[in-house]
Amino acid sequence: MNRYLEKLQDYPFEKLRRLIERHPHEAGLEPVSLAVGEPRHATPQCILDAYTETLSQLNRYPTTRGSQALRSAFANWLVQRFALSGESVHEDANVLPVNGTREALFACAQCMVDATDNPVVLIPNPFYQIYEGAALLAGAEPVYYDGEVVDGDIPALWTLEDSVWERVQLVYLCTPGNPIADGAPQATLQKQVY
Repeated sequence: MNRYLEKLQDYPFEKLRRLIERHPHEAGLEPVSLAVGEPRHATPQCILDAYTETLSQLNRYPTTRGSQALRSAFANWLVQRFALSGESVHEDANVLPVNGTREALFACAQCMVDATDNPVVLIPNPFYQIYEGAALLAGAEPVYYDGEVVDGDIPALWTLEDSVWERVQLVYLCTPGNPIADGAPQATLQKQVY
């Protein structure tokens, strides 16, 4: 059993559910759910059609890497969406489909963190709770930084002491991140890389 399990907190949506149960809403009014961000609209017909056409393949698990066509579509979308050069994203080197972000974000921490070195994982605040859980279960200390973008940078990252940076093994740099709607500035990304 992982010795760090007791450090985990309840998931925020579970906390929210308990709060809502303790405070019934006024008769005739329906609360607006701010819980799990699940779809609220009908599934587009093109997705339903593609699903129906491939029902005969449900007897097989998908490959870990997904199909070449899927990875290629993802790579092409990234190039088009972010105006990247065609060589900057390759479906065989830069794309790995996952069933959900939680699993991939968690696995990254488990693979990258060496718990023998008193590691730190930097987490933007506000944060997606999987960052914290993944850091804790990997044996790292989560250190939170303000994710606000100011003057084309995320200044909170650069106010961290050198003693913290010396222990950093993983940085979750997630923008946009709720409720912040800014993109990760180029200046911040360049500082992270260099």
